[in-house]
Amino acid sequence: MNKIVKILLILITFLVCLETKIPNPYKVLGIPQDANEEQIKTGFKKRSKKYHPDRNKSDPRAKEKFEKIVNAY
Repeated sequence: MNKIVKILLILITFLVCLETKIPNPYKVLGIPQDANEEQIKTGFKKRSKKYHPDRNKSDPRAKEKFEKIVNAY
């Protein structure tokens, strides 16, 4: 992908997040705004393992956190 397309995608994502009050998906996944597909996948796997409800039975907000991660991905 060329730079202009990446910048436009980032801008569109940012504007959609502002409009719908959804947290920035890059921030939710713990990755930089200019992340490539591999970094996005790695960020998702790392965060989904960390916050999966089955691994965090004592945390009542684990399911909510996990859903945010899935939606961000």
